[in-house]
Amino acid sequence: MSQPDELIEECRQEIDTIDQEIVTCLVRRINITKDIAGYKKLLGTPILDEDREHQVIDMARDFTEGLVSEEIAEKAKAIVDHVFRTILDDSCRYEYGCKYQLPTG
Repeated sequence: MSQPDELIEECRQEIDTIDQEIVTCLVRRINITKDIAGYKKLLGTPILDEDREHQVIDMARDFTEGLVSEEIAEKAKAIVDHVFRTILDDSCRYEYGCKYQLPTG
């Protein structure tokens, strides 16, 4: 393998590791979302909390500060914004579909 090919393979292996971490975190988030759905059901509060969604998206965008160069900062924020909107939309749909079992633990 040529050096660029080896570097590409190393980068892909690193991405594979990161993807595993992302999946692990998403599954943890899904489990917590299930707990929140149960609590909201007990409290009789609505599933959708737009203020909280805006807070989460703003916080996620702010997390990019200092992690990327200024050259790509806006692009990174746009990607993070898109990803978190998707996560929040899917979480809300999941909460609506939950069986509302009481959280354990």
